[in-house]
Amino acid sequence: KKDVRLPAQWLRLAFHDAGTFNKQNDQGGANGCLISHPPMRDMAENQFLDVPINVLIQVKKAWEGNAKTCIKISNADIIQFAGLYVTKRQSGIPGLTNAKKHDIKSFEWGRPDEKNCRTRTTHNLPGFDLGNGDRSFLVRCEMAGKEIKEKMMDRNGFSAKEATVLIGGHTIGLTRSSFGKSLAGPWVENGADRATAKGPVFDNGYFDFLANRIPARSPQAFIQQGHAPFNKVFESGWFRDERTDLNYLDNDLALAWPSQETRSHPNFHPFT
Repeated sequence: KKDVRLPAQWLRLAFHDAGTFNKQNDQGGANGCLISHPPMRDMAENQFLDVPINVLIQVKKAWEGNAKTCIKISNADIIQFAGLYVTKRQSGIPGLTNAKKHDIKSFEWGRPDEKNCRTRTTHNLPGFDLGNGDRSFLVRCEMAGKEIKEKMMDRNGFSAKEATVLIGGHTIGLTRSSFGKSLAGPWVENGADRATAKGPVFDNGYFDFLANRIPARSPQAFIQQGHAPFNKVFESGWFRDERTDLNYLDNDLALAWPSQETRSHPNFHPFT
């Protein structure tokens, strides 16, 4: 209730713990290492997670210190529980109803904490590093789609549909950790931290933006139409609408149109 930034930060935390999984070697996953092993937070992909982690640690201590508590919980479980909690609390009209509480109580406990955390597993998270090559938008778009495939599908084990749905978590929160405080901004207006008195709204606003608020129907048309609705382009892999302070990444726009290069990655667009 005191910090409306926490919902989006906890959702990001839940994915950044689970998204380290690599099915090719069975390492990483929802294993609590972001709490258990502080060096994980020093990795570039995990910047600015200290605040949501520290609050969760206090929640966990209070939970286990309560006289009515009969079990201890793992770091892995408290992280994923926080992710479920915020998606339910922020959906529809933010806040808790009996129906939402019922859904939250369906959470399945039992994830063990990893005893041998490896910081290198963070490389299984999408980093969207464009490298030093061609920075044209068509190449950027292809590379972003390729990274979704190689990391979220080939390593994490998600389908194209599941990967698209997970990226839809951008419907709440700001790009604060990537571009600095002065350029921080949400993906959609009602996903901003203070969109309501109880924080952001978790809904389909992100997908609605991709489907209906970008006028171009192809990446080529997007270029020809001056990147509308965005009026500022950053070669480092993102776009900004300075009139609304909305920010979108290349990996977001890779979902906006049918794939132009199916040899690199599948077509994510039908699932938006």
